[in-house]
Amino acid sequence: MATDAARDFALLAATARRSIDDLRRAVHAAPPPRGRRGEHFLTVVEAALGALEAGVADREAEFASAADEQEQRAVIRSMRRINYDVMGLHEVSPWIESARGSKLALGLVYFVDELVFALLKAPADVVMTPSGTYMYSTIHKPFEDPLTNLGVAYPAAVLPIIVSYPVHEPDSLFLHLIIAHELGHSAIAEHNLDQEVYRRDPNPTGTRDTLSQAVAEYLTQEGGTPAAARGRLRVILRHWLAELICDALAVGFLGPSYLLTAAAFGAPFDGPEPSETHPPLTLRTHLLIERLTSWGWIPLLQAGMPETFAWMLETSTRPQQAAHRTYFLRLEEAIRNLSKTIEDVVSAHLGADLFQLDAHASNADELSALLERDILPAQLLDRSPASRRSIILSGWMHAFAKHGDQPVALASIVGDRDQQRFLTKALEMSVVLERWATL
Repeated sequence: MATDAARDFALLAATARRSIDDLRRAVHAAPPPRGRRGEHFLTVVEAALGALEAGVADREAEFASAADEQEQRAVIRSMRRINYDVMGLHEVSPWIESARGSKLALGLVYFVDELVFALLKAPADVVMTPSGTYMYSTIHKPFEDPLTNLGVAYPAAVLPIIVSYPVHEPDSLFLHLIIAHELGHSAIAEHNLDQEVYRRDPNPTGTRDTLSQAVAEYLTQEGGTPAAARGRLRVILRHWLAELICDALAVGFLGPSYLLTAAAFGAPFDGPEPSETHPPLTLRTHLLIERLTSWGWIPLLQAGMPETFAWMLETSTRPQQAAHRTYFLRLEEAIRNLSKTIEDVVSAHLGADLFQLDAHASNADELSALLERDILPAQLLDRSPASRRSIILSGWMHAFAKHGDQPVALASIVGDRDQQRFLTKALEMSVVLERWATL
C-alpha cells in the first residue's frame, strides 16, 4: 500500500507532467515555418520544457532511492519547486501566441527589424507581445538564468528578445517608437555599452567623490552600513545609466521623433521625481535635448513646433524633486558628468546608423507635400523609397501642423490612429520598394 509521502509525490509529478504537456501542445499548435519570426524563441521554450521534464525524472529517481521518509519529504519539497517553475512558464503563454503571429502591422514589424540591425548590430528574434500593463518593457534572452541553473546551454542560434506593448495600442506607431529604447537594453547587454561609458569616464576621481558624498547622505537619511549604502547607490546609478544610454540610442537612431514620443508617453506619468530604477523625466528630457543639439536637430524643432519645443525646453530645466533623499541629487551630478561620454559611446556604436539632419532635410519638403495631399509618403519623385525614419519624422511634423502646436496636441496626435496607420503602411511600402530594387 502506498504511503502518504508516495501519494503526495505521485500527485506532484503527475501535475508537473500535465502542465509541461499543456505548454508543449501550445508550442506545437502552429509552429512558425523555419526561418520565420518566433522560431528561436520557441526553441528556447522547448529547451526549458525539456529541462523541467528532465528535472521531474531526476526527482522520481531520487524519490525511488530515498532511504527513509525524511529523505522522501526532501525530494517532495524539491518537486514542489519544479511545479512552481512550470507554473511560472504558464505566464509566458501570451508570448507563445505572439511568436506564432504578431498583431502589429507589417510596416512596424519591418521597422523593428531595421532597429535591431542598427542597435544590436546582429539579427535578433524579437517577439512583440501585448501586455495588460500600460507600459513598454523588454526581456533579454528569456529563460537564460533558469536554463543555466538547470545546467542547459542556451539553445537559440539567434538572440530572442521579448518586447511588451500596451494591449490597446497596436496601431500607435508614434508610441511604438519606445521599442527603440527597449531594444537598447539588449544592445547594452550584448555590447557592454554601460561598461564602456565607465571605462571612458573623463573624471573617475570626481565620480568616486560624488558617489562618496551620496553614500554619506544616504547613511544620514536611510541608515545602514557604508558598504550596503555604496552597493545600493551603485545599483541605482547603473539603472539610471542604462535608461539614459537607451534614450541616447533611441534618439540617435530616430532623431527628434524619439523626443516627441518620450514626451507623449512619459509626461503624463513622470516628472521631476526620481526613482531607484529611473532618473527623473526632466533630466532625461534635458539629456535628449543635449543629444539633439549636438547632432544639429534643434532648428528643425524650433521651425516645425516652436511652442511645443519651448515647453519641452522649459520642462528640461526644472530641478529634480528628491525631497529628503538628497543622494539622488548626487547621482544626477555623476550622470551629468558622464553625459558627453554617453553621447560619444552611442555615436561610435551607431556609426553610419546615426540619423543625420542632412539625410532628412534633403527629402523633407517632398515628404511634407505628399502628406499634405494625403498621398502615401513611401516613394520619392526619383522613384527611390523614402527613408523610414524620415517618413516618421515628417509624420510628426505634419501632425503638429494638423492638430496645433501646443503640448496638449501630443494627446490628440497619438490618438489619431488613422494617420498612424497611414504612416505605418508607408513604412511597409517603402521596404517593399527597397526590396524590389534589389531583385
